[in-house]
Amino acid sequence: MKLPAHSLRRLAAHQAQGQAQFGAFSGLGADGGPLSPMGGRWLAVPRSADADTVRSLGRQRGESRELARTNPIAVGAIATNINRVVGTGLQPVFSPVREVLGWTEEQASEWKAIASREFSLWADSTECDYANERNFYDWQALVLQGRLESGDCFTVLPDGELTSTQPYRLRLQLLEADRVGNPMGAVEGQAAADGALAVGGIRRHPVTGRPVACHIYRHHPGDT
Repeated sequence: MKLPAHSLRRLAAHQAQGQAQFGAFSGLGADGGPLSPMGGRWLAVPRSADADTVRSLGRQRGESRELARTNPIAVGAIATNINRVVGTGLQPVFSPVREVLGWTEEQASEWKAIASREFSLWADSTECDYANERNFYDWQALVLQGRLESGDCFTVLPDGELTSTQPYRLRLQLLEADRVGNPMGAVEGQAAADGALAVGGIRRHPVTGRPVACHIYRHHPGDT
């Protein structure tokens, strides 16, 4: 079936308009390079991942957390992720391999009961938290929230005091991503510029490039 002449003309007009609007990615420049949707040259420079993100990381974190406090869509997106990933808390499943250990089924069942009881003794108590505020399952939601809002989240494992209700020294301490940054530079109050060995507070091996250390501020840099 042939289209009427006026339909053909309208289709051609739509195609021409789309070519004008979206030809940015079709190589219409004189040198074969792409044009921006506004008709000018699109001067995108290929850079490393650090160059693309670290420079504006502080501003992006501030904007992200501002949205998480004030925007219902952002609040809902974060809450949905936490509920679906963590829920009421992820729990370990103790499953010793009896064939490797040479245990009987009764020995394996006894060990699982002991391990579950001892883990719960530590995880169910807020004393697993260095600040004595959250238990292990509350921590899971807090860490995921910090990762979604700030992009990073650092947990350290300091030793705590033994108490009458907590026989284990292991504690959890959360460090906000903002507290990891380059050491202070020559200008007072300003961190040193990113370089080949330290970027965003992460120091790397000069040969392999693997992370070898984190520089952590004693206080949050945005704390007034």
